[in-house]
Amino acid sequence: MKSLPPYQREAEEAQKKSTVRIIRELMDIGIITYAEIQQVSMYLNMAFHLGYDQGVKLRGVMHQKPVKQITGHGKRLVIATYSSAREAAKRTGTDKMGISRCCNGHQHTAGGFRWAFD
Repeated sequence: MKSLPPYQREAEEAQKKSTVRIIRELMDIGIITYAEIQQVSMYLNMAFHLGYDQGVKLRGVMHQKPVKQITGHGKRLVIATYSSAREAAKRTGTDKMGISRCCNGHQHTAGGFRWAFD
């Protein structure tokens, strides 16, 4: 059996912890009973499968690929590594699609840097 990439394992662990936490909180305040745990767990898992966790889409987390920021000229040196093109764009102010196009080989540079999947 093929092991999952670290980012996908982390997302699944976060999902399990969130499901348990939510069920415990609902039981503590008396909204659900012990008999309803299985059904509520099923609904929570469906919600996570669709990609929603407290308003944040988990599906995107599971499909993230680490991205390396590389010097654009001369020697190719790795400047930084980011968990995704989205994070790299947010931290560097570079267009996310430009970073993605560089990583996929459709463009040479974005924001004056070269980019590659880690």
